[in-house]
Amino acid sequence: MPHYHIQHRTTALTLASKRRCTDIVKLLLKTRFDVSARLQGKSAIQLVARYDYAEVIALLLDAGAEVGLSDLLDVTCSGSTAAVHLAVRHDHPEIGYTPMAFAIGLNQEKCIKYGANIEFVSLNWTERRENSLWCAIDYNKAHLIPLLFQHRSNIEAEAYECKRLLHRAAMQGNVAALETLLTSGAKKNARYAWEQAALHHAALEGATVAILTLLR
Repeated sequence: MPHYHIQHRTTALTLASKRRCTDIVKLLLKTRFDVSARLQGKSAIQLVARYDYAEVIALLLDAGAEVGLSDLLDVTCSGSTAAVHLAVRHDHPEIGYTPMAFAIGLNQEKCIKYGANIEFVSLNWTERRENSLWCAIDYNKAHLIPLLFQHRSNIEAEAYECKRLLHRAAMQGNVAALETLLTSGAKKNARYAWEQAALHHAALEGATVAILTLLR
């Protein structure tokens, strides 16, 4: 391809992926287009992670797409832009039973093969570090929490100021998340840097139902 078409070479795959043009994606990958090429800072796997494009996701993963890659243009201010975070935030069922499951660590072999890391942590402008479990809680996707645990996500994962998942759910008064975390083995009385437990946060926010849940 002539050198003056370099812009087309760097955007064709991302555009085809975003538009769900599966046949074109296959053709471009066969001609060795760069699977990590970006469109306005986003890679193809990031663009399709928020949609139900399981077949395109499969092609990109097999071509070596990095699921933990964040947005180049605004990684310092936008927070969780990695494919696995986007998929959790947008509540897509393909996390459970299509190749996107590999992106959250279906098994060690696939993790290594695709570079997947369910514990990938992003750092946004508030300096709050979060993994896919934190995204599930923040975006009120409690039903995804057991699935993420099945894929070896860390129930005691810490984020900003060393708070744990249970602390975050208590702060939000997110009873569904609290019950799921407690059932899954989260430590009810775990404290962080400020020596506060989840119950303190629930009380501070006046989350009565959350308090009752934690006092059971």
